[in-house]
Amino acid sequence: VRPDPRNPLLKRRSTVAKGNVLVWRGDPSSESYLLLRADAAVLYSAPEAGETPAGERIVGAYLDGDVILRRGERTVESSALFYDFENGRALILQPVLRTIQEQRNVPVYIRARQARQVEALESPDRPRVRGTKWTFREALVTTSDFYSPSYHIAARRVYLEDKTPYQYDEQTGAWVRLAERTWQSRLVNATFNIRSVPVLWLPYLVGDAQEGHTALRKVDGGRHGRFGWGVETDWHLFRLLGVPRPTGFKGRVEADWYEKGFLLGSKLQYNRPNTLGYVRAYGLADSRGEDDFGTDRRNIDAPTQRGRLLWRHKQFFPRDWQVQVELSYLCDRNFLEQFFPGEFWTDKEQETLIYAKKQRDNWAFTVLGKWRLNDFQTQTESFPDVAGYLIGQSLWGDRMTLFSEGRVGIIRYRPDHDSGIPSSRSIVRADTRHEIDVPVAVGPVKFLPYAVGRVTYWEDTPADQGLVRPWGQVGLRAQTHIWRIFPNVRSRLWDLYRLKHVITPYGGVFWSCTQVQPDRLNPFSPEVERIRRLGGATLGVRQLWQTKRGPEGNRHIVDWLRVDVAASLFDGTDLRLPADGRYFSYRPEYSLAENALTGDVTWHISDATTVLADANYDLDDARVGRANVGISVARDPRLRYYAGFRYIADIDAATGTFGFDYRISRKYRLGVFEQYDFELEGGRNLATEVSLVRKFPRWYCAFTFVFDRSQDDLGFIVSVWPEGIPEARIGGRRLSLLSATTGVD
Repeated sequence: VRPDPRNPLLKRRSTVAKGNVLVWRGDPSSESYLLLRADAAVLYSAPEAGETPAGERIVGAYLDGDVILRRGERTVESSALFYDFENGRALILQPVLRTIQEQRNVPVYIRARQARQVEALESPDRPRVRGTKWTFREALVTTSDFYSPSYHIAARRVYLEDKTPYQYDEQTGAWVRLAERTWQSRLVNATFNIRSVPVLWLPYLVGDAQEGHTALRKVDGGRHGRFGWGVETDWHLFRLLGVPRPTGFKGRVEADWYEKGFLLGSKLQYNRPNTLGYVRAYGLADSRGEDDFGTDRRNIDAPTQRGRLLWRHKQFFPRDWQVQVELSYLCDRNFLEQFFPGEFWTDKEQETLIYAKKQRDNWAFTVLGKWRLNDFQTQTESFPDVAGYLIGQSLWGDRMTLFSEGRVGIIRYRPDHDSGIPSSRSIVRADTRHEIDVPVAVGPVKFLPYAVGRVTYWEDTPADQGLVRPWGQVGLRAQTHIWRIFPNVRSRLWDLYRLKHVITPYGGVFWSCTQVQPDRLNPFSPEVERIRRLGGATLGVRQLWQTKRGPEGNRHIVDWLRVDVAASLFDGTDLRLPADGRYFSYRPEYSLAENALTGDVTWHISDATTVLADANYDLDDARVGRANVGISVARDPRLRYYAGFRYIADIDAATGTFGFDYRISRKYRLGVFEQYDFELEGGRNLATEVSLVRKFPRWYCAFTFVFDRSQDDLGFIVSVWPEGIPEARIGGRRLSLLSATTGVD
């Protein structure tokens, strides 16, 4: 027994224990429960505080031989350990820390030469520190169970700090966790290694261990037909900068090198109270100076220094106001299509504008200012354009309904500078539209006669100095519902339990008149300038069959079969639009005026099998203009497949598509995709992809053969990625500069 150097009146006792020593502290049901186990231990105890000590407390312990430390989901194995219970500190030799990454449900191992721990102090009488802190020297981080892992991150120092929010419960005397466990990680002098070979070095990394351990998010390497050999990397922005991620912000940095050039860009997304938006900025050094878009568009001249900037922001203000701001700059007309094809074909137009809106109940007031930055785009500028809307206003005791809108502004039409069409001068345009609906029910049939009046004024037009266009429309819409329930329907084959059949016949007819056709106007906006003298009608029927599925006592209603068939006829189909005929009942003047029969079918044969089909028959040319049919099957957990056929008459395309994903065993999975055009050049293969995935302990390997005629791509790709961390993939499944992603993760 030796005196305590901090207080000579108190003494400490040393107790030596051997053979399966077990030391614990706290309530076993709480997260703070600490368990220590070893072959041998030296325990240090001291009398309890007070004038008349009632017993002794353990203040420290040295453990040796197969030491195990457990707390919550964390386990540490080591050769020797010293624990200071008074100050919540520990010194650990040759530790192996094992924990579970909760969001991905994968284990994480940290092996090191030495570790130090400073744990949170849980007494309410003492100030609570931020959280448990760990410091590892000469550390190795991996998800592999093996001592010599297939891949790992090595670092001279690894720092982990618990950032989980806690609250002290006075009734139980314990700290209660308020959210999922979050760790702040810092790595110094880190290298990424495959086996024992380093492939990447970074001097400093910081991140949130809740989302991962490094700044590197993804790395792909391989060859793409258009860009040649190259490597793509994706990084977490804030970890790369070495700063904690601000609340509500997400950011990525992409750095890619290909034979075609080097690209560097960033994506920042934010969602804060009353504000949200995102920013994308990219720069490219294009070594080839040309673009390729398949067999018909090759070797198109392009700048060698290229880039883009896009900012879209929305701000909410009091009193129901909101403001949207957009800024878009593109270096040339082909940049977006070449490097962001998904965004080019499906995203909204690239614009620069300020749009303010105040909306309350059924009315809204808007102000739009719009400018063109990219002179190769065709756009209409506004300086500004002011509009007001009134939707569904009841009149005359709900006997009538009013829809009203109006706009006035200074606008200018600016076509593509290479088109040879001159820009219009800035003019005043005013437009107002008013619609009166009179709903009437005759028995089970609901009729909606309506009348629309519209007046538009242009200060200047290509053919006249000024022009006023009156326009009017009258029409009628009608529909009814007929249904019947068949309670005795039972079928194990079709998975039917009772059946409800709903039939909805519907129709519409309209006629509009004006003396001013669109060819006399500048095409400022399609909703104003493209309306014309037009009449038409539609007649169709929608049918729905519903049934119940599920175990007895817990059945739920599902749609078994949907069928919609309609015929549309128009007076004024001389435009010969390169599109299917469509009747838009909400605004018939915007319809695609082609006489046509249309049909859509959705058949849920079972919860795992669905048939989809649609077709459009051109009555003017007496031919099928477009047809699609496909079946999707999911036989979980082993098989999923899709087979489909699409026909488009205008481009002479008859394309068959087939793909499946089959889990052969617990170790192997096979995926196949095939697309073939039966019409093009007498029949031609468009795309083939075959992938075989092999699962190893804590990592995957995939072998993929790719053929894509549209991208002039033929290759064999080997991909490797850790279990639970697919973004750390080496060898991409389908490689192209940024072509697969348009958003911010």
